[in-house]
Amino acid sequence: MNSIGKRIVRLALMGASLATNAANGRETKLPDIAIPAQFDSQSQSVTAPTPAAGWWHVFNDTQLDALITRVHANNTTIAQASARLAGARAKARLGTASQMPQIDLVASANYASGPLINEAGGSGNLFTDRATISWEADLLGRVAGERKAERFDAVAAEALLRDAHLLMEVETARAYFDVLYLQRACGEADKTITLLGEAADIVGRRAELGLVGKLVHDKAILDLSEARQVGASLAERRAAEFGYLSFLLGETQTPTIAVADLPSAPAIPAGLPSSVLTRRPDIAEAIARFKASDQRFHAAKQSWLPTLNLTASGGGASAKLVEILASSARNFGLGALFSLPIFDGGRRKAEVADRRAELDLAASQYHERVLLALREVNDGLGEVALKRSAVNLATEKLAVSETNLAYAANRSANGTLGRAGVLDAELALSTSRVEALIARREHLSASLSLIAALGGAW
Repeated sequence: MNSIGKRIVRLALMGASLATNAANGRETKLPDIAIPAQFDSQSQSVTAPTPAAGWWHVFNDTQLDALITRVHANNTTIAQASARLAGARAKARLGTASQMPQIDLVASANYASGPLINEAGGSGNLFTDRATISWEADLLGRVAGERKAERFDAVAAEALLRDAHLLMEVETARAYFDVLYLQRACGEADKTITLLGEAADIVGRRAELGLVGKLVHDKAILDLSEARQVGASLAERRAAEFGYLSFLLGETQTPTIAVADLPSAPAIPAGLPSSVLTRRPDIAEAIARFKASDQRFHAAKQSWLPTLNLTASGGGASAKLVEILASSARNFGLGALFSLPIFDGGRRKAEVADRRAELDLAASQYHERVLLALREVNDGLGEVALKRSAVNLATEKLAVSETNLAYAANRSANGTLGRAGVLDAELALSTSRVEALIARREHLSASLSLIAALGGAW
């Protein structure tokens, strides 16, 4: 190649590099959304940071910690999200590799007889080797934009994996707390059945003596039957919750959960709305999808622009293998293909319209995610405050029931109150305990929903 040809090729490569760098440096601007300065429902003025090891450590529960570890290892939803991320990253690497020069080396050995004229000059053996280098010079950044879109797809898949982790962690914690509640509730149901059975016996003896009517006795029997039905229903729910927990853990065997008290719900600061938007993985995924759609839209608009493909090849052919590297058997070539689309029946125009619609959809989905996030946090703050009040009320009622039972026990010891009166106080205490359990479980559930709305961090 003469010096002028070398300079032309060098300038073309420099121009392609500059255009590609410019395309890679292009930034995508997100749609403008007015973010409120604060949430409508304000949380407590606490500043406790998220535990470095994970948000679930705020409950200080070793059983929950172990369950979350097993979920990370075996949960099928997380495994599928991990596989999608691996595929997205592989696709991004594949696209990046396609931008690099492609080098192929081919060698062959043939024998032909008869009056044939081949590259060696006559019939007989023919040995060839050839190396080819080809590269599409991305002069206007179209290919670089498509590759950048694929990298944003990988970022979106990574955000979806974080979202899967958060959702499965929250669901596991919720299922675990439900199991703890049901274990305690089943225990209280058994106590209630025992107490109602004793009360029914007392009423039965009174009915035999004519001290109470048949309706009173029938009511006592009905209360006992209803309590047994409630106990059976709670036991069935407990078995179902264990099954759901096994599903979340990705295991076939029922996990062993020791009976324990429900933990107290932690105080969770919501922070500022703008900070929430940076923590939620679903919003990060929506942002990445929007940026990928924007890159594809602009790449589609550039499909009308010309393309340039550069090729270089060299090799040789000889009737003798030992002579294939001789200078007389070698040949070289350079090529450039400049292509400019003229008419395609509207295909490129339709592709641009399709990419425009995809971009508009991604922008709308991002807007929707932001609105949903703000609404979920606001709703979560209000729900947590409401359930906290319910816990306080249930705790007060429980304290009153305990006081009443102590008073009834003292009267029974003094002989001024019979066993039936003590049973009434014990039944009232059991009912108050169940109500307190329900209130604490609902408070924990509301707290978990708020944690999910905050993106698992605060």
